[in-house]
Amino acid sequence: MSKANNQSATLLFIKEVAMYFMDFLETDFHKRRLPKRSIQLRSKDNLLVGLNLNKYPSFNRLIWELIIRNFESSKFGSLQKGVYRADIPRNLVDVIKIQVEKITEERLSGVIDKVAERVQEAVALFPKDYEQAMNYATDKASGILKEHLIIPFVEKLEQPLETLSLGDENIAYLMEEELTAVFVQLIEGTISETLKHAIAGEDVEARDNLSVVIQTDEAKGAVNSFFESFQVFDIYNEVYEMSRNKAILDKQEFYLYFCDITCDRVKYPIFYIPFAIEKFENSFTFEFDSQLYINKKALEYIAQQYNEQRRKFGSLKTVGERIVYLAEHGDNLGNALQPLLDELTDFFELDKRIDVNQRYHSGGQRAIYENHEFLLFRPLR
Repeated sequence: MSKANNQSATLLFIKEVAMYFMDFLETDFHKRRLPKRSIQLRSKDNLLVGLNLNKYPSFNRLIWELIIRNFESSKFGSLQKGVYRADIPRNLVDVIKIQVEKITEERLSGVIDKVAERVQEAVALFPKDYEQAMNYATDKASGILKEHLIIPFVEKLEQPLETLSLGDENIAYLMEEELTAVFVQLIEGTISETLKHAIAGEDVEARDNLSVVIQTDEAKGAVNSFFESFQVFDIYNEVYEMSRNKAILDKQEFYLYFCDITCDRVKYPIFYIPFAIEKFENSFTFEFDSQLYINKKALEYIAQQYNEQRRKFGSLKTVGERIVYLAEHGDNLGNALQPLLDELTDFFELDKRIDVNQRYHSGGQRAIYENHEFLLFRPLR
């Protein structure tokens, strides 16, 4: 055997011995403890420390493309305010439609009466000044619509929003403001024409004019259309909130978590990579680390639990190397990650192959493996 081969064999032996004793130091050959690196979106103090990118499909696709391309650029493209927003879930839209159907003609008629009174009042207060009359009438109309129609409606949605983890007082306020603006837009043209004719000396009946444009069907249609397109979250705002919370919490860094595995209702990331963010006026840039990590402790812990439950033996082989060096894998990181996913598929006896390049979600084995994507920061380990 050559000298080079002897050295190689010696190094391999030393490496195996070191890994043996490292495992001893970590576990004392006893059961592995509950892993610390799990997926949490809020801290114990209810501060936002993570977000689920599934809420933002277009941004999520960009992140997966970046992963598959092996983070080819150290700088992530600019994340700008207002570009990536999250729609209301379809089941909540269905709840909204039920509430919309409860808008009665009596309530709408009462709102029209109050708005008409303020329009007539504007004519009396500013008989020769259209601009002031218009400002006064629309301002009063906005307040009436909000108080007697919009707020009671939004209040009925607060519990469903909270149940879906979509709502807080800021979301409710945003809905109230934007929905009020929708109704003001419906009637401001009629208010304008009514005031012009009144100031010109004509006899007008504000209520009759308003009744034409605010009928029950039109009102319901406006609300439904609004919520069909209403977007609850802006990822820029959530990243900004997390960056502020990072400054409050001790020893925190940002990580991109992708692919997760679930055990006893706790989710753990399979892969994670540190990144830094830099804020500009209305945007963030992302810079990813050169090393990707495998959540070795979590995977070995879950394999241990799985063996106990199924009375099986064996361990995961591909998690031996916890660090993946991006520079060694060209422009396709999927080739480096796929062997581990293939082993997980076999070890946990999943019925389908999980293809990282296709971002495949194994719905049939959801209790064991889930392919969600998360962006969050966790304590330094």
